[in-house]
Amino acid sequence: MICRAEDVIKNAGVKYLRDFDVAGISTVGVRSLAAFLAAPESGEELVRLLRGLHAEGIDYRVVGGMSNIMPSSEYYRGVLINTRKINRNYVAENTLHAECGVRLSTVVLTLKKNGLGGMAQLYHIPGTVGGSVRGNAGAHGIEISDVLQSALVYIPSRDEVLRLSNSEMQFGYRTSRIKTEGTVLSAVIAATPCDADKTDAEIEYYRNLRKSQPRGVRTLGSTFKRLNGKSAGWYIDRCGMKGFSVGGATVSELHAGFIVNRGDATVSDVLCLIDTVKERVLSRFGVLLEEEIDYL
Repeated sequence: MICRAEDVIKNAGVKYLRDFDVAGISTVGVRSLAAFLAAPESGEELVRLLRGLHAEGIDYRVVGGMSNIMPSSEYYRGVLINTRKINRNYVAENTLHAECGVRLSTVVLTLKKNGLGGMAQLYHIPGTVGGSVRGNAGAHGIEISDVLQSALVYIPSRDEVLRLSNSEMQFGYRTSRIKTEGTVLSAVIAATPCDADKTDAEIEYYRNLRKSQPRGVRTLGSTFKRLNGKSAGWYIDRCGMKGFSVGGATVSELHAGFIVNRGDATVSDVLCLIDTVKERVLSRFGVLLEEEIDYL
């Protein structure tokens, strides 16, 4: 399969690396090898690559900032496709058109530059447009689904590029139909007129709110979904697990909903800590936490 995968990547005209350490692009920073890291530089390259991989039955995963993805504990024999070079964006008639690899922080700043706003709450989320639309990312009372007009997506089972409206995306809490059906190529986001100073003030306000979350460290981000109207951190904290460690992986002492790599965590450390947290919460409260992160 590895030889076939390399042929497909080459035929699509996409630059790639072999035996890539995922720690280099993952926010959690644990060592994990992937057979290939492919880096398409346009939506057209991405579609060619996806079409070829799907036709050959080769495993792949499209990633942006890898801010909410847990790397594999074994050698990943498929193709990791990084979208960071697919990053054009522009404003037209109070909407922002952004390709899948554009960071959410860039979206907010582009809107501000053009006298628009409405997304300051999402500025500090480290993800990209593609992953954020796929997982309906959100913070501080707003989700991508609140501002998305439409998304251009590739559906490999039909070999089609489609423009899907907001309602056709079938958004839910941290999910959309794209999680199982395809890949986001770009998005059209609705914006509202907003003074740049107001946007700056909102960014600072939400930055201060996030001071209760770990920053400047290697982390998976928010590891678990909210449950019964409460954050996962609420349950974990009441189990006395702030600072609880397995190897180099630790439940953050700032916010129990975050797992931090102290610098030497392995994939196994993180996975064991996630399982232990779930077991403790289940034993104490009788509820089963569900991961917000995805697994490679």
